[in-house]
Amino acid sequence: MRTLKKQEKSSSSVDPLAYLAHSAYGNVTNRNGKKVICYNCRGEGHVARQCKEQKREKDLQYFEDKVLLMKAKERK
Repeated sequence: MRTLKKQEKSSSSVDPLAYLAHSAYGNVTNRNGKKVICYNCRGEGHVARQCKEQKREKDLQYFEDKVLLMKAKERK
């Protein structure tokens, strides 16, 4: 990512696909250094929006996850 930023500063010809691919899929940790976990498949390294699996069934665990997310948002 740093090399792309340096290249962007030095020249206006940055490959946008390379930049997006590097920034979107290169980061498997969030800003706090914790691993990113998908709320759909429980896999690491991506979020539910990027998940390739079918949407998971809305069971008890789904709603418990939603409650935890809402509580986390309220704390911020």
